Amino acid sequence: MIFLVNLFFSLALLNLLFQLGNLITQSKSNSLDSNFFISIIFGYSILSLIVQYLLIYDSYDLISNVILVSISICLLRLKFFIKKIKCLILQIGKFNFPIKLILAVLFLSIFHPINDADSLGYHLFIPKEIITKEKFQWNNSLYTFGLFGIGEFFNVILILFKSSYLNNILQLVSLLFLFFELFGYEPKSNLDFKYLSFFGIPCLIYFFFGGKPHLMALAMSVFLYRKTLKDEHFNQFLFFLVLVILPLIKINFLLSSFLLFILYLKN
Repeated sequence: MIFLVNLFFSLALLNLLFQLGNLITQSKSNSLDSNFFISIIFGYSILSLIVQYLLIYDSYDLISNVILVSISICLLRLKFFIKKIKCLILQIGKFNFPIKLILAVLFLSIFHPINDADSLGYHLFIPKEIITKEKFQWNNSLYTFGLFGIGEFFNVILILFKSSYLNNILQLVSLLFLFFELFGYEPKSNLDFKYLSFFGIPCLIYFFFGGKPHLMALAMSVFLYRKTLKDEHFNQFLFFLVLVILPLIKINFLLSSFLLFILYLKN
């Protein structure tokens, strides 16, 4: 029963992230493209900032109600989200067998609990403290309170709604986003060594057991670099929005964001 509740709310929240982000990207295409992944990332940022705003103004009690109402409203557009997921599955279905096998193992790792010390130390500890005290209270005795970001506020939702699988689902989605940005969105049925090498990177499995959006930030960096380098006709507003969100999601990527902005100015 707990498994089904976790899975239901994880998927319902994923739909919410996509629908929220799609309000910005305004994507209407049924095919798989970067807007699908960017919409989820925008939604992740919006929802995290909403929780942060409510906590700053001592409105912890509103968080659950706001999320539940948002989930319910976004279910009205579930059909569009399902179409996008179907496109993603069909695209994966065109991969060769070894890559499908690796992705199957990574998919199963979604159901593994978060267990790395870093995440347990503050990525999940700070949200747990917020829920226990029903407010965000700065704790000077714990240095980890100086390391929080929007990811910790997003994890408040995951703990409240018993939807821990969502963090791992987002890691898998980010990994696929990174892959498609590196190698393109066209079907890949041939057994290319570079595809196999990418999915065979041993450390990838580590990211699925943590509460940190490393792969999301990395995929965003590659997306921005690709858009800048190839001089494509892309939406500059979305480009700069991703550029601003990148260091918010992972402060380590502040330098990356700055260098990508310099690269954009030079091109």
